[in-house]
Amino acid sequence: MAPPAPTAKPPSSPSKGEFFSNFQFPILIPSANHFYRSSICSSCLAGKTAGEEDCVDCVAGRYSPANGSPCLECEVGKWVSTNGSTSCNSCIGGKFNELTASNSISACTDCTPGRYSTFGEAAISASVCQICGPGVFSPTAGLTWCTSCFAGTYNDLEGRPACFDCVAGKSSNAIGSITQSDCLDCVQGNFASNPGLASCTPCAAGHYTSNSASSTCTDCPPGKATPSTGQSSCAECAVGRYQLTSSGSGTCTECAQGLYTDQTGSPSCISCAGGKYANGARTACSNCDEGKYSNPGANECDTCDHTAGFIATGEGNQQCEYCGPGFRADQTAHDCAPCEVGKFSIGGVNECLQCNESLGKMQVSVRTNANEKLRFTP
Repeated sequence: MAPPAPTAKPPSSPSKGEFFSNFQFPILIPSANHFYRSSICSSCLAGKTAGEEDCVDCVAGRYSPANGSPCLECEVGKWVSTNGSTSCNSCIGGKFNELTASNSISACTDCTPGRYSTFGEAAISASVCQICGPGVFSPTAGLTWCTSCFAGTYNDLEGRPACFDCVAGKSSNAIGSITQSDCLDCVQGNFASNPGLASCTPCAAGHYTSNSASSTCTDCPPGKATPSTGQSSCAECAVGRYQLTSSGSGTCTECAQGLYTDQTGSPSCISCAGGKYANGARTACSNCDEGKYSNPGANECDTCDHTAGFIATGEGNQQCEYCGPGFRADQTAHDCAPCEVGKFSIGGVNECLQCNESLGKMQVSVRTNANEKLRFTP
């Protein structure tokens, strides 16, 4: 069978990249980015270029934007990592690329800390990275914006990766501060323990600071306290109250029973002496009334008539007096009274006993002094 006749006459002479065949059936004839298939010329699709026998993909780092277009290098600021691409990718914001024909995103270089660039800019060189101004910062590489300085910080310079902290004892609630003067001293009764704080903290109860720009508070010393927060001084404990600890207390404590303090600012209370008792306010000791007594540290006095034969003469007695033989305890007069004629006692009684006449005994002596014993005769 005879080969088919060509449908069109090929060019009279081959151009660059083309060739003729002596065969009389369709063959490929490459020419630039086109192919002759027999006498018909076809364009390579976008993303491809003419090879020796067919259209081949543009390699990574190159692209072909349209049918019949040659493969072009990716321009500066762009890259493409796949074969057969019809376009290149732009470096994202925060990056730039100074090379052509880049075949990886790694060709895009980060803007350094303290600088930034926005998406859509022609990222063709480091000059696209703009410097952060005062009051803002850029902490890491490759960012598309600058961040305002937080409260407690400031920045008075350009191109900073971080803002400066207000020092301890100062604070600032300003956002985006451009000056150190925005860091204000903590007032008395307040403190800032760490740098970079937005506000100062009131001293806790039991603590104070009398200075401005304080980084710590001081404990109230013994004998003083402060029940409120944010105080610049401690108040002395009132009379009848004390504060023992040196680690700071918000309140003073009332003296316990039998103890008192008659001074302000007392770190401790004092025991009342024997014969005395602490009043209800714990501010002083008072003498026991006549007929009563107390041991040291007593909160109240006891009466001597709890035990027969004892009395307490006068005030402020530390103990009761024993009424000996021949005497009785007169609880009304608070004295040892001698037994009447015809009566006797062996001591330690409130009442004398009648002599027993049936025993043939009678009282033959009378009281001559407080210590005389009674004599009996048969």
